Amino acid sequence: MNNAENLKKNSSSQKVFFDSLAILKPTQESWKRKLFLLVIEAIAAIIMAKQVNTISMTKDIVMVLITILIALLAIVFTGYAFFQALINDKLLVVLLSVDDEKKGNLSNTNKYFAEVMVFQLFCLLMNLGAIIATIIMPPEWFWLSNNVANEILASILIICLLHCNVESICEMGSFIFNVFQLFNLHAYSRMVEINENENGK
Repeated sequence: MNNAENLKKNSSSQKVFFDSLAILKPTQESWKRKLFLLVIEAIAAIIMAKQVNTISMTKDIVMVLITILIALLAIVFTGYAFFQALINDKLLVVLLSVDDEKKGNLSNTNKYFAEVMVFQLFCLLMNLGAIIATIIMPPEWFWLSNNVANEILASILIICLLHCNVESICEMGSFIFNVFQLFNLHAYSRMVEINENENGK
């Protein structure tokens, strides 16, 4: 019943936020994908940083990312609501019986959904901050007097912005798989319940 006991543990929004940053951490399964995307993001950032209209380009890209993230956040929230609505007695027993070290138990599933939503909200707020900054800055404003240093700094900031957003979007693959697994468990628990009702007649 350690899994059930974990549901009673108190957690803070700050801890959930820092735990959500693990989405950026490379794993044995994801490091190749993350490295490939990081190279693409770096190339895009360097190209953007060398342009005269870097600020306006960044603003246009961030606006697109905000639109995507709002839609994805709505999908994640809806998926989490469906998950909570689908939990019946049988499914609850199945999820609580999963070993704590596995990702399929109830406490880890709840934690995962919360982390995905918090990370996407973080990216959304970061994008809003970037939009405000691009609106305030003049089109040809420079941070530093040295052009090369200015391009390097702009490239780093754009890479960070793109990387967080791309990882947030890519995480939807894991989210969809988790929802798929939960729907399978729900179907299984319903089948067991129906069989028990048929045998009880």
